Amino acid sequence: MKVLQFIFLTICAILETGLFIFSLLGVFARLSDPTMDVPIVMILAFLACAIAMLVITVRSFNKLARDRENPVLQGFLFKFPLLIFTLGISWFALDIPEAGCIAVVMAIMLGALVIFLPKISEKNKNTKRATKLTTTEFQFIKDKAEWAWEDAAEEYRRVYGKTAVKASDVEKLPSGGTEIGTTGSPKQAEAEQEYTDEETMKIFDYAAMPIAYFVGWLVRKNLVSDEFRQTHGGEVIRDLKDEKLTPVDFLAGDMDYVFTRDDVAPEAQRFVDIYYRDELAPIPFSHRSRRYFFDYYKVICSEYDSPRYYCVDFTWEKFHRLAEVLDLRYRDFMSEEPDWDGAEAKAVLKGQYWGTPAELFVEPGTMPSYAQKCADAFEHMTEGLQQEIADCLIEYYTGTEPTEPSVEWILGHMSPSRVEVVKPDPGVCGCKALYGSHAADEPFGVLAGGAATSAAAKKNAVPAYVVRGESEWDPEHGISFTVIGDHVVDFGGYADAMSPCSEDLQWRYRILEDASRGNYCAAEVIPARFGGRTGSADNQVVVPKAAAALKEHYEDLVEALYIMKRVEHYDCKITYENGRPNYLFLEATAGDRRTFRDSISLGNFQ
Repeated sequence: MKVLQFIFLTICAILETGLFIFSLLGVFARLSDPTMDVPIVMILAFLACAIAMLVITVRSFNKLARDRENPVLQGFLFKFPLLIFTLGISWFALDIPEAGCIAVVMAIMLGALVIFLPKISEKNKNTKRATKLTTTEFQFIKDKAEWAWEDAAEEYRRVYGKTAVKASDVEKLPSGGTEIGTTGSPKQAEAEQEYTDEETMKIFDYAAMPIAYFVGWLVRKNLVSDEFRQTHGGEVIRDLKDEKLTPVDFLAGDMDYVFTRDDVAPEAQRFVDIYYRDELAPIPFSHRSRRYFFDYYKVICSEYDSPRYYCVDFTWEKFHRLAEVLDLRYRDFMSEEPDWDGAEAKAVLKGQYWGTPAELFVEPGTMPSYAQKCADAFEHMTEGLQQEIADCLIEYYTGTEPTEPSVEWILGHMSPSRVEVVKPDPGVCGCKALYGSHAADEPFGVLAGGAATSAAAKKNAVPAYVVRGESEWDPEHGISFTVIGDHVVDFGGYADAMSPCSEDLQWRYRILEDASRGNYCAAEVIPARFGGRTGSADNQVVVPKAAAALKEHYEDLVEALYIMKRVEHYDCKITYENGRPNYLFLEATAGDRRTFRDSISLGNFQ
């Protein structure tokens, strides 16, 4: 397709050059023979038209070479109103003003359509955009190692001793945060260091490393297009799956270091659009961003002493660890919420302090024994869980509260109508590749025994369910709460309930469970990698162990942004309640722009 576009532009350039030469000869002929009947204005108009069309063609060549969108069509459409306008000027010169006026008006109208119609079309698309962005504006088109070569070369110089700069080489700021050191401009450093051919190709391999891991996963997951299979052949694909050929060697050889949308199977393209793209969003990044470069950095690069993103060697061990994460991301992206509206009630439950019965709804595929465990947990709540629900409900109470309201009195103001059990899912919180040993250690084995997926692990899964109902304290919106184990992890309106399988609620449970068990540890407010003083009492805060693990994970994401040159300053602020820390607020900035923002609740979630 690109070759045909080049041929078409070449033909246009030849024709327009001929028009330019013909018009130029006409100018010389008219100047040498003033008695000619052809008006000079007409000749000059065609000469100007030829020059303008040649400029448009040259710009189209440039856009095509740089892989811009619609490089040929847009320029070609511009030539029509230009040619009609030239004819209009010619008719004016020939004393045919009626035809000239019509041509000029038509040229202006056509030009306006060519300029504004694409913008109007794009605006209409934006107004119809779904929650998951799928328009061309947000589509993944292609990725090239060439685009990252300069950054990889700069990192190569730093990692291999040319200009060593680490994330810990920072200057302390008065605000308590840090300013992360930077090197000189890539072009300046490039001028100081020449590379051999071997080094140049090695840097190309490094620049392609993030692409290679992702393409290798697509092949392994059978998410490549039919065109991809036909182009590269079944034998090559088998070699990639059998680990006889590394994705890096395949990308360098068969794909010329270029990964395009056409390589992706249609059913996975929306996932690639949203997950693989790493453009800086209008709002700050957070752990909910779910971007590939976050996960790639955490799994592949974060274990090195010297921060890096490109200069890592491919290993199949790391590939399998990253594939585990990508499997989870893809599954979570493609999964849908349970269709509770179409589900049938399985049983009728009655809680200790509620006079009204609640219907039990169970997601298809849930083990009956686990559903029964959740039903029993609802009907025979522990005193601690009853107290947590009462504390949540009292937040909605607007009447005259008794001096010492009992749990029974508070719970009596709610009438549960539904108890919903979701199929246990280890989720990303059970992924050891992302969360290390915390993913498998108690109390981190939440819904399905952490990373384990065996029948025994599922049988031992912690009860988790959603309760929805009505309350005289909020008759308009109703009330819902999500329970994991003996803790309320979410509370709100009837329609606002969150699934206990969500990553946020899984972590909230872990933090609450650690707090209830007294599992605390000291965590650095500003870690050493961002310039914090190791061992300083002023730089430590005592938090539940799960909160410390989550904070470290968030800071890995900040370091990924630093490596991508999107962070210059990192800070962590703490709020207190009754003399104890209750929230951590983490943020990172680049200049005046906040590029990362997140928070961690250290106790109750309100």
